[in-house]
Amino acid sequence: MFRIKRVISALALTMAGLAAVVAQVNASPDAEPGLISELKTGYDDMDILALKHAGSQGNFAALLKLAEIYDTKTFKSYSVEEACIYYIHATDRAGRFDRFHPDADRLATALRKAADCFIDGVGTPNGTKDPNRAGKLLFDAGVILEDAESLFKLGKLFLTADGIGPNLGMATRFLESAARKQYPPAQALLGSMMWEGKVTKHQPVAGLALLILGKERTHARDRAWITTMHDEAIITAPRDVERQARVLVEKWKAVHTHSGPKEAPAQQLAIPSNSRFPSQHFDGEGEAAGFADAADELTKKTRETHSPASADAVLNK
Repeated sequence: MFRIKRVISALALTMAGLAAVVAQVNASPDAEPGLISELKTGYDDMDILALKHAGSQGNFAALLKLAEIYDTKTFKSYSVEEACIYYIHATDRAGRFDRFHPDADRLATALRKAADCFIDGVGTPNGTKDPNRAGKLLFDAGVILEDAESLFKLGKLFLTADGIGPNLGMATRFLESAARKQYPPAQALLGSMMWEGKVTKHQPVAGLALLILGKERTHARDRAWITTMHDEAIITAPRDVERQARVLVEKWKAVHTHSGPKEAPAQQLAIPSNSRFPSQHFDGEGEAAGFADAADELTKKTRETHSPASADAVLNK
């Protein structure tokens, strides 16, 4: 009898702890995932069970936290497929956000990672690849939440038939937007395109300058491919072109003393707090065929091959 009482007591304590976590998760409204950030950073099976319970009720904060847990290699629960499943579910429940939301960066990351899942066919229904769905998610993260990496990936999706292209005009537009936000891989890739003149107007000086900046400023994960493009260009560059390019680089550095873009005055950036992601306006039948057209309309751009008007178009932003 004593042992039975101890088991019951332990079970009661466990359920009480579970209920507390569930209550903490459910206290976070779908549009306010920041509250769940205060949960402890170490998670056991009961914590995950509690989060799954809240997630099954459609709680965005719980779904996002589950995705982040499964995406973190320091936890025993690390699983790329499980992370993808919850990133996709979380983005489906994201609701209304803008770039001023306190968790805009977390949401942008979730949208970008969910897009990667659709590109690779991981955690998707039947393991199906869906570059169009990925493009919509990257569009939301890049255009509405102003995530430079998402703009870069969206530009790459438009470059080839394996993505949602080829649409060289749209590809260059998004790569240029990411480069203007000082994202080194975008600077390097756009610079390579301008240097070679194959898909944009041939601008060797500006192209080489962007390649130099991309190599100097990039992170380790992108350094190998950027270095290869940079070195191939430097080897073949005429001496006067390289000199002019390095002058442009120094001018850029004199303006941009910090690694990130300058913030514009708030009054110039205002977006209604209840703004919806653009892609939510064109969900429905025919979305696979209509995404590129909708992106064209929403960004007021054309499909014509685009190239920056001059070096100033990218380097002086």
